[in-house]
Amino acid sequence: MNIGGNDDLFIGEDKNLDLEVLDDDDVPVNVTGWAVTFDMREKPHSPTTMVSLTCSVEGTYSATRALNTQRLRAALTDDHTTKFEAGRYAYSFKLTTAGAETILAQGGITFQEATQK
Repeated sequence: MNIGGNDDLFIGEDKNLDLEVLDDDDVPVNVTGWAVTFDMREKPHSPTTMVSLTCSVEGTYSATRALNTQRLRAALTDDHTTKFEAGRYAYSFKLTTAGAETILAQGGITFQEATQK
């Protein structure tokens, strides 16, 4: 359960960030065998990467969205999240397979500070 809300995390938390990949018709895409990285920076154009992770593929693929449990997973640990101060940061999931490199998703995540880290 993410107490912080849809795009909020607490500094010092372990969190799995899961991404379901859909085509233009909202049909699930089978991501088995894909090489995908998750990247976080202070701002989208910042030269320094604060976290870079290789994503795993979790769940079972089905072309029927209601049955599809397959997700790309970026597993953030408390060691990753303690690098951040309270504030908003940019992230992206990128397909890094040669000849098919593309940004799959991007956005922002807000880190909150709690009484415990």
